[in-house]
Amino acid sequence: MTMKKTPSYEELAQMHTALLEKRKAERIAIRELIGNIGHEIRTPLNGMLGYSNIIKDQLGPLLTQKHTGYLNHIIDAGNRLMDRVSDLFEYYDATSEELVPYFQHLLRQDLKKEWMAKYLPRASAKGLLFDIRIDPEIPSHLKLDGGKVSRILGQLLGNSLKFTQKGSVILEIQLPQNPLLLLFKVIDTGKGLSVDERDHLFQHDVTAVSSYNKESDGCGLGAAVAMTLVRLLGGEIWVEHTSEKGTCVCFTTPFQAVTQEEEKDAALATLDTVSDSGALNILLAEDDEMNQKTVYYFLRKLNHIVALAKNGREVLELLEARSFDVILMDIKMPVMTGVETTMHIRRSSNAYKDIPIIAMTAYARIEDSQMFKKVGMDDHVIKPLDFKIVMDKIQKVLNRKEREGI
Repeated sequence: MTMKKTPSYEELAQMHTALLEKRKAERIAIRELIGNIGHEIRTPLNGMLGYSNIIKDQLGPLLTQKHTGYLNHIIDAGNRLMDRVSDLFEYYDATSEELVPYFQHLLRQDLKKEWMAKYLPRASAKGLLFDIRIDPEIPSHLKLDGGKVSRILGQLLGNSLKFTQKGSVILEIQLPQNPLLLLFKVIDTGKGLSVDERDHLFQHDVTAVSSYNKESDGCGLGAAVAMTLVRLLGGEIWVEHTSEKGTCVCFTTPFQAVTQEEEKDAALATLDTVSDSGALNILLAEDDEMNQKTVYYFLRKLNHIVALAKNGREVLELLEARSFDVILMDIKMPVMTGVETTMHIRRSSNAYKDIPIIAMTAYARIEDSQMFKKVGMDDHVIKPLDFKIVMDKIQKVLNRKEREGI
């Protein structure tokens, strides 16, 4: 009988390295697959919601009350489907081994403004009071992973607004005894949580999380996403109290101090020297015909001049032929992608090399937004598009370019 040779230490090390490389390649492939699936779901949803809103905008006064109700149901169903898709992909994103904290210089007032703009309309639509109360002792300038904190709040505030039928939803931000931690409290006057629901709210067992409340219309991943992101940032999350009067969910997250020089630079950057750019000359790069038409419609309704490109090569040809104020750039395009096109523009020596570029994309993961910035994009908007957000971001980028003298 032939004895099987025992692998040497070097051979075992090589086998282990090969296994790690294989698993890394598998994770990358899965991550890319998840991103592509998200793109393929969000893109048609953007078209569906876009055309529904065009019909509502153009024919609204002519529709009967019954047909207006049908149309509103279509829009509501599309938005709820997008919420479920976002929950699923955010859970995958939150549990990704590649996800790391990303601290950036932020202004306290900007965070409050952003969160009020996002959640106040939803609260007002239900007749709820919504407010954000920030401890004045919190520095006006701070370094915080704003993207992940916003996603945590999106899950917690979203749940509170969903399950609170009357009363209020309040976000409090405090400084606990630890001077390098922020304490967030989401307080609502909803139905509250039972002891069993509270015990199962923040745990890794997705099956338990998703089934703890059968009356919910969600897929139950929100709490798991929030918990995973909080722990990734080095914080803690818990339910402070539950009663018939509502729920208070708390979490902590670290922040970093800002130097005087950084604070001075940020103060200069907040000077609003441009209030409204009026009619803009916009280059819209979008290969999906349905999405192209919906974006074109709403931009033209706002009296902007719009040129269309279906791929990156057409973008470059148009830039050579005429000047534009800003580019709205889709990412997944044939011939030349939005990322490749942006890199080509930024590396060129032409006059248009500093043109503002805003990604208009169905890729919604945190690492995607970080990659867009690295290649030279000024900002990004996520499909399905909210055109108020689109125009706000365009104006913000133009203001910044004006201050920089570009």
